[in-house]
Amino acid sequence: MDGRIEQQIVAALAARMPEAALAAELEVTVAPRRALDEALQRMAAARTVLVADHAAPDIHLESADLRVVALVRADDDAAAMAAADGVWDEWLRGFFSTHRCQ
Repeated sequence: MDGRIEQQIVAALAARMPEAALAAELEVTVAPRRALDEALQRMAAARTVLVADHAAPDIHLESADLRVVALVRADDDAAAMAAADGVWDEWLRGFFSTHRCQ
């Protein structure tokens, strides 16, 4: 992992607790979608990050990028999955607490 975008992704995730974020958040702070996707593919293949994809909880979000990216530390996939699940659960609670489908 020697790319600038990869380093920025690691730094962005490492600054969070848990060490995970929605891919859409990384897109805003790190790199445009295409460059981010390419970096995430390389990083997932190297097991530096775990990328968890989620189905849209509402038809109005079907085109939204709802992937959660978590940093993998010391080959600890279980901890990365727990971090990703925590971020997803928090986002989902926030979404359902405010969203009213019309």
